[in-house]
Amino acid sequence: MSVIKERRHAMQILSVLPPVMQLITAALRDANYKLSPTQLGVMAALTESSCNLSELAEGMAVSLPTMSAAVSKMTQQGWVGRSRSPHDRRMLILEITPSGQAQLAEIITEVISNVAARFEELTAAELAQLSTGMDILQRAFSVAENPLARRLLEHQSGGGAAAQPNS
Repeated sequence: MSVIKERRHAMQILSVLPPVMQLITAALRDANYKLSPTQLGVMAALTESSCNLSELAEGMAVSLPTMSAAVSKMTQQGWVGRSRSPHDRRMLILEITPSGQAQLAEIITEVISNVAARFEELTAAELAQLSTGMDILQRAFSVAENPLARRLLEHQSGGGAAAQPNS
């Protein structure tokens, strides 16, 4: 593929991201979830594995202070718990609580409904094209390596609500 076409496709993807993120943020706000998209990603990551704050910040590609503030809010809501590491008493381990798991499943269902509503007017042929394009994008962006994306794909296949964290 030519560099010009690759750049055009990159611009198309980048032009779609802001309105998609605005839709997700609005869905969270309208449903009265006191949760940011970053916090949503944190909860999804913690369903896979407990970890410390530094590991979580690094995995989410945010600063330690940003992650600390996000986790503090989720801890106050009862969605994330903190416990001492059995190997190093100075280290706090973060994990999603049962309340957090239930909240995450509810939020994912709500967000999916809001995004799906945007596709109601598409024809069957357009939906098929969209599906093919999304498969390509998922491969190109290694979606399988992203905890929130994996959680959404599990939800799509019917396994979302029952997923448990790996401790």
